[in-house]
Amino acid sequence: MKKAIILFAIVLSTSTFTFSQVFTSFSVKGSLIETLLKNSAGKIETIVDETVDIKNVEFKYKLNTGTTMSDSTPVIKDFTKPQNINLSNPNEGNKTWQVIVNQLKTATLPFSLSFSKSNPLDVNTPNPKGWSGYGIDYKRTDALYFGDEGVSFYITFNTGAKELSYNLAVLAPDAIAGEFAVECSADFKKWSTLASYNSANSMIKNNVYTHALKSDVKFVRWVYYTRVKQNVTLNNINVK
Repeated sequence: MKKAIILFAIVLSTSTFTFSQVFTSFSVKGSLIETLLKNSAGKIETIVDETVDIKNVEFKYKLNTGTTMSDSTPVIKDFTKPQNINLSNPNEGNKTWQVIVNQLKTATLPFSLSFSKSNPLDVNTPNPKGWSGYGIDYKRTDALYFGDEGVSFYITFNTGAKELSYNLAVLAPDAIAGEFAVECSADFKKWSTLASYNSANSMIKNNVYTHALKSDVKFVRWVYYTRVKQNVTLNNINVK
């Protein structure tokens, strides 16, 4: 397993020269995780804890040479919801970026989270909340879709939980070729593995996976460490 977790510590590479209407850096004070900065998708995403004033977030950014930000869509300090920022470059035209600062807030137990057509996954769910995506596909609203290496999903809840359960599945073919992990932590710094799914231990469709939790666990994350042309879905998370 790639224990030095990928988690999209994305550094701009040759894409900077391909896409000119770009942020070359974006940092948020109080981030728990490296900022996802994806030029091809026009997306920036990070996670902060509940001590941050989500309506007064401190941030810094840089734009590519020649790129300007529209006066009508400046980045503002209130990240209760995602912000859509319009950038332009004389050589490349215009591009709209989405900047998301997710704020995790401790949820009370029992904790339950499910997405469906009647309860869709919505990127505009206001902060703070007991869950946070990180690179997940917000266009697929009926479940959590993991479609790239480093994509992850986090939940946080009161200590004292005894059990975690969830539905997890790999999309065709049935057996996973990469590696997907479920991990837990008491402090968001040191993580322990609850389960690792790979070619030797694949996922079973429509199966409910259950894990016992230590009393000090406060965070759980699902991480796609190694993707081999397959997407993974997660849903029906319960902690009690």
